[in-house]
Amino acid sequence: MRHLCLLLFIIISTFFAGCVQQSEYDELKKENEVLKKRLSEVSAELEDLKFGKERLLKVASAQLSNKEYSAAKKTTLLLTIKHPEIYKDKEYLSLTKRIDAEIKKEKAALAKKRKKAEEEARRRERIANKNIKKKYDEFQKITWFRTKRNVFYHKNKNTKFKVELYFGKEDSGEKFFRLKTRYEDLRSDYHETNWIFYEKVQLISDNGASLVIRTEYPDKQSDNGGGGLAEWSDNYIKEDKIFKFENSKTIKVMFDGKYRHTFKMTKEQLAGFKEIINKYKRT
Repeated sequence: MRHLCLLLFIIISTFFAGCVQQSEYDELKKENEVLKKRLSEVSAELEDLKFGKERLLKVASAQLSNKEYSAAKKTTLLLTIKHPEIYKDKEYLSLTKRIDAEIKKEKAALAKKRKKAEEEARRRERIANKNIKKKYDEFQKITWFRTKRNVFYHKNKNTKFKVELYFGKEDSGEKFFRLKTRYEDLRSDYHETNWIFYEKVQLISDNGASLVIRTEYPDKQSDNGGGGLAEWSDNYIKEDKIFKFENSKTIKVMFDGKYRHTFKMTKEQLAGFKEIINKYKRT
């Protein structure tokens, strides 16, 4: 009898425990459904805040005002995806019309600017070709391109300085710059000569570009016959160093040695220098 009562107690306890667990489960399930519903509502609210019709219209309008035409166009496209019915909206239609008009104007302005730049490039090319001569050396297998312009700066009737940029193009297609410099100082009864005996030449542009050329034998040669002094040098220059002078408005030159002399390139020297760079890039 005692064992029977114990067994009955265990069965009753288990039954009530199961009822309690089922009740808790049902309650949790109900709460979970409520939370899922609320989460769905919040997600919809966030979606509306981020991609709502009114908000996107305001964003596109602000982008148009800020001249961000491409961004405004993308926003109106997003509107059509999120709100297919937007095609009937008067505000949307007016906004897209204004955006398309501005994009059309912008493209026209860019095309005009591009055309002007191309015409200017062709003009410079014509001028450069007019003032550049080329000669093929069949022994070296190199075509040389040199300016026809006057590349001398005259300090006075007895003293002059030459700065000539030129380039060669091998049959293989390889190109390279060279820079010729020359200093002449003629002795006379009325001219006291302090010969420079230059050891380097430096170029400085108004845009900050700088180039130092060491003029040493065998690139450098000299002759003091004929009652005066002539020194000249022919040096290889890396193209990246020359390209820095492409947009220069002025270039200062210094011949430096026992003495030094500084001068600003003449218009002819500067034009010839820049035309050679332009020709190099187009050859």
